[in-house]
Amino acid sequence: MKKLDTGYMFDPHAGATYSFEHMSLSTAEERAQAAEAPHIVETIDWTKSVGGDVHYNRYFAHDLDEALGLAVRLRFGFEELVEEIVAIRPATESEAAGGLQAYTYFHEAMPSAISSEDVEQQRSRKGSKK
Repeated sequence: MKKLDTGYMFDPHAGATYSFEHMSLSTAEERAQAAEAPHIVETIDWTKSVGGDVHYNRYFAHDLDEALGLAVRLRFGFEELVEEIVAIRPATESEAAGGLQAYTYFHEAMPSAISSEDVEQQRSRKGSKK
C-alpha cells in the first residue's frame, strides 16, 4: 500500500473534509503554542446600521479554544442573526494587551458570589420595609 504524504480525507465523526500533510515535530509544536496566544473573534453587528455604517466588533479571547467557544455562543446565542462572525484570528500585540487590560477591569468590577444566608438576609430586610 502506498504511503500518502499529502492528500484529502473525509472524517465521518467531524462530518468534514480535511487536507493533510506531514510536518516536523518542531513546526507542530510552534503551531500548537500559537493556539495558546490571545485571539480575536471579529463580527459585524448589522442591527447597529446607521447611515450606511455598521459596528465592527472584535471580541477578545485568551486563546484559540476560548475564541471557538465564544464564536459558537455568538452564532447560536441570538434568536435572530444580529452579529455575523467574519473571522477568528490571533490577536495583535496591541489587541492582546488592550483585551487583557479590559478583561481585568471588567472581571474585577463584577461582584463576588454571595451565600444563601446573605440572600435570605436581603429578603428579610426587603420584607420588613413593606
